[in-house]
Amino acid sequence: MAKYVMYRDLLFDTYQAASSEMIKSKMISKISSHNNASAPHTVQKPVFTVSSPLLSNNHTSFDQLIEELPSLKVLYNLTRIYLSTLKDGENRMRLKDMPKPKDDKIQAYQTLKVENTDDRGAAYTEIIRANPSFHSRSRFDFIQTKDGYFVQVLLFFSIERTFTVASDDSPSAAIEEQLCLVRVFIKIDKIHASGMQILQYPNDLSIRHEGLCVMSIHNIERLVYVVPDFSTALNQAENENSTYDHYLVNHDINPNHWSYGATKNFVDIPQEELVEWPQ
Repeated sequence: MAKYVMYRDLLFDTYQAASSEMIKSKMISKISSHNNASAPHTVQKPVFTVSSPLLSNNHTSFDQLIEELPSLKVLYNLTRIYLSTLKDGENRMRLKDMPKPKDDKIQAYQTLKVENTDDRGAAYTEIIRANPSFHSRSRFDFIQTKDGYFVQVLLFFSIERTFTVASDDSPSAAIEEQLCLVRVFIKIDKIHASGMQILQYPNDLSIRHEGLCVMSIHNIERLVYVVPDFSTALNQAENENSTYDHYLVNHDINPNHWSYGATKNFVDIPQEELVEWPQ
């Protein structure tokens, strides 16, 4: 993370010091050369590896898993909805007619390792956890999906399906799907005074399944760091799983956020448009 914050500091500190167009021109050249000096521009596909089985008898049935963890009672139906969408797109059928996992078996995990490259081609690794007891405390990390949603991961799991789709590399009688159960947070269309994106917890009763859905782990874009906005209401304060109304996304740990490709137009922002933290 430190090297990405360094890119950010280079942008901000140098821009604040720029007192003329000539200095700004030199700054642009400096930032460009700094970012492109070691940039092979070879972005490879990420590699996903699950680990840390959730149960000792990991290859279990959905019924057994839900008996152990009643909070996952919607997991089976959400998995069937995912399979139905994968097979038939948005032509949704009735639940009783939706595809089922092979033999209704599931393997559940607590950890996902993502080996990836940033837009300079530099390799980095992210560890994403969905652990109900990580050092005696629950830890369910947040991620950003490839289609731009911010979600909290509650479970990693794998199943097998018995139908094939056009994207299958080698169709067979049973094809493994690596999936995760997530809660989708709602993006608020305004920016916090800190500059962070605001998210809302999906506690509206009109939101189906409390914002829960099943998706492929291959739809994960990156790990994100999300913290509560402590100035907002705390719901069910007496409950250990209490939630705040709003949460904030810290973009500094995004490996590509402060790179030249994402910030090359930053230096063109007029000085008066830079918003400072209120004192």
